[in-house]
Order: sequence, then structure tokens, then C-alpha cells
Amino acid sequence: MKRLIESFYKKKIVAYKPGALKEVIIAHIASMNVCLFCSELLIGRADKKYCDVQCKNGFHNAQLKKTPSQELRILQRILQNRIQIKLLLGAESRKEVTYEELKSVGVDIDFFTHFRSKKGEKQPCCFEFALSLKEELVCIELVRESVV
Repeated sequence: MKRLIESFYKKKIVAYKPGALKEVIIAHIASMNVCLFCSELLIGRADKKYCDVQCKNGFHNAQLKKTPSQELRILQRILQNRIQIKLLLGAESRKEVTYEELKSVGVDIDFFTHFRSKKGEKQPCCFEFALSLKEELVCIELVRESVV
């Protein structure tokens, strides 16, 4: 409220009729902008959106936290697949498992990084692991040593 009164007197508005001051103050408040982050009244440029740098950063950080991007969710899912496949495979370089086993540990075979062609067959790969999809089994094979 103190900022509003200071801003009001800086403009040197003079009311001529009784009750006009209240109307002028209401019109002045309606024309003022508020900070998008903390809702404080803004004094300064007409197109100003934030009180200060902290409010600007806070607003943008809150926007980023609200909606993770689609790409980020896909990447997190692929990384989760890699971790679970690596744990499932252990020290072995090749292992056959059922679809149910993969699902039970949290592997989603719809998320992978690339395809590999082997004997005319396209195999989905999740980083260094190739998946051979058969009727009831999935053959997990370590294609190359991990660099991560």
C-alpha cells in the first residue's frame, strides 16, 4: 500500500470534486501491473513484469518444475530401462528372459535408443544392450562394453 501511495503522489493527481480521489485511486490501481511471481505492485516501466531478478528467476524456475518436457520423460524411461537390463543381465553377456520377467523389473521394450541389424533382423537396442524379440522370449545381449 505504501508503494501505491508513493506512486500516486509522484503523478501529482489532483481531485476536484468530492469522492473523485477514490475513483482516481481505483482507476490508478487497475492500470498498474503486478509482479508475476509475488503479486507486488510494480512501479517503473509500463511493460515491467517482475519486482527484481529474484522474482524473475523464481517465476521461471517454477515454470520449469511444473511441466517436465516430453523428451526428458523419454530419456528418463530409457535410462531406467538400461539400469534394469544391466541388473538383470549381471555378469553374463547373453541371457534369455520372458516378457513377464522384463515387465516385472520395470523394463518397457517400447523405449530404446537405436536399432541394430543382425542377419536381416532389426533388433531394438538400449545403449549397449541388444534385444532379440522372439515369440515368448527376449534375448538380451551385451553388444559392447559400457563406456558409462
